[in-house]
Amino acid sequence: MKKLGFTLMEILMALAIVGVVAALTIPSFVANSQTQAREATFAATVSDVENALTTMIVIEEANDLMETRFYDSLNTSAPADDTADILGNHLKLADATETLSVSDYTGEKRPPAEGNYQFTLKTGAFFIVKLAVDEDNEKFADAWIDVNGQDLPNNMNIDIRKYNLMLDGSLELDEN
Repeated sequence: MKKLGFTLMEILMALAIVGVVAALTIPSFVANSQTQAREATFAATVSDVENALTTMIVIEEANDLMETRFYDSLNTSAPADDTADILGNHLKLADATETLSVSDYTGEKRPPAEGNYQFTLKTGAFFIVKLAVDEDNEKFADAWIDVNGQDLPNNMNIDIRKYNLMLDGSLELDEN
């Protein structure tokens, strides 16, 4: 007599194999999708900031960021609200604060740095700037982007990255 179907044992074995394969692959898939989403958010945030800064240079008819009101505001340690008003003309900001310690986010053992400005973008990401002009290397400032804002974890090179803000308004990832 021919067998017309599968036995219950064969079906249960097949389901068990599918379950084991799913249990092994789903965490990897979720982690990859989270990494891709985070990378996309970094790319979008960097693009928004660069566009805002280069637009500021063009509108103010400046040669670089050193000739903008943004530099004047950072250089004179103006209140964060004043600096946010200047930057906010070109970048969608939700909030701004001053004298934030980047070590609060990264867990690094560094003293709080005076002159840091934290801008909260409407996306929830943080853009943190500390003036650090090095004209020989065309560097304008140290900058950090925290793509998840106040949400944890705040780990350097995972959801927070340090950039060199260049005089032309571009952001270059700091490899150090």
